[in-house]
Amino acid sequence: ENVCFVGFQQDTLSSVVYSTKSKLRYDSINGENEDVILEQCKLDLLKLASPDAILRLSKSKFDSEFEIVSKTYFGLKLFSLADYLQQLSRNAVTVENYSIPKLSFVTTHSPLLTEVDISQLVENLEACFSPEDHLGITNLYLSQFQTEKEFLSSINDLLTSVPPDTEERNFVLIQCEDGYSNHDLISCAKFKMLEILSELKSNLNPNFHILFIVRLLSTRQDSSFSGYCGLPWDSVHIDELRPSHHNLLPNLDIIQNLTVADIFDYKFPVDSSRQKRLLRSVQSAVSRLIDPSNSTNGRRPKRVEMLSMILTNPTYSDVSDILCDKTSWLLQKISLAEYSKDWSLLSSLRDGSQATYPTVIKSLSHSIDAVIEPILRGILGVLDTYQNLNILF
Repeated sequence: ENVCFVGFQQDTLSSVVYSTKSKLRYDSINGENEDVILEQCKLDLLKLASPDAILRLSKSKFDSEFEIVSKTYFGLKLFSLADYLQQLSRNAVTVENYSIPKLSFVTTHSPLLTEVDISQLVENLEACFSPEDHLGITNLYLSQFQTEKEFLSSINDLLTSVPPDTEERNFVLIQCEDGYSNHDLISCAKFKMLEILSELKSNLNPNFHILFIVRLLSTRQDSSFSGYCGLPWDSVHIDELRPSHHNLLPNLDIIQNLTVADIFDYKFPVDSSRQKRLLRSVQSAVSRLIDPSNSTNGRRPKRVEMLSMILTNPTYSDVSDILCDKTSWLLQKISLAEYSKDWSLLSSLRDGSQATYPTVIKSLSHSIDAVIEPILRGILGVLDTYQNLNILF
């Protein structure tokens, strides 16, 4: 269970049931409905699932449940932190004495967000809301606080700096590395956070969202770490914090129905993904190209320079498109001959892949590159046999 549901412990199921009944106790219609309680418990537990566990379901003895479970899981839209924040801002969590602000406990296998990532996160969120919706994101690291007093003072000042009647949406991200080693520190910080909220109560702005984001190493398991916090926390696992298009991939719910060729040709809002995907494989393709000429080593830097220019400079867009189209055509031939539509998922889940690439998206992106590289190498070997690329420059 600890592998499928991140931070699963022996008392997790009972905690989920208790929290669900507590949330529904004011619901006169569904509060005592056992079927409703059971479905809500399943949903809360599914929020802790790792995406590779969901995908592996299709190749397990529970394959008959895969379609409905995957549809429900992907419907939660836990593809990235930006997706989750959009959902969070629309769904208020009302719990007695802790209705404001909203609290979330997020586990992840991806690296924590940097300041550059935070800037991109703000841009993504602003694009999803109307111009009248003002957004504010404060990024903190638990390790930056030297004492408990410093932590409490900083959080208190932050929460009281915004008047209760302000409509600005405020997200407070408290990030922490290695949740397994810092489990006690995180538990203490969560407890102190509840103390602060209890003291301030009605003086808090209802549009505050406080998130603890804890990174867990995918290669390590620790039964003492709990990923489910119960009320008033919303506990979720977001495998990759950054949007999947940062890795030139669509979301996992789309990927599961695509071949490697489909993924290469997938259209993003800013359509230069094929060129960017090839650009990632240029160095390895050139370095592994076997050339009968004795001047191969001296030619390599020039080849990398010319290919990079072709794929990035609009002047060579026609050549770039031809190169991408040829790669796509060869990928389609390979997909038809060797790979079914679930090839990409199986590749991302191969044994040992997550030791190097901790998230499913990262692992899958590497798998796609591993297929593209030899194709690009073969095309380049034909194009530049007699240093014909020099004609373009």
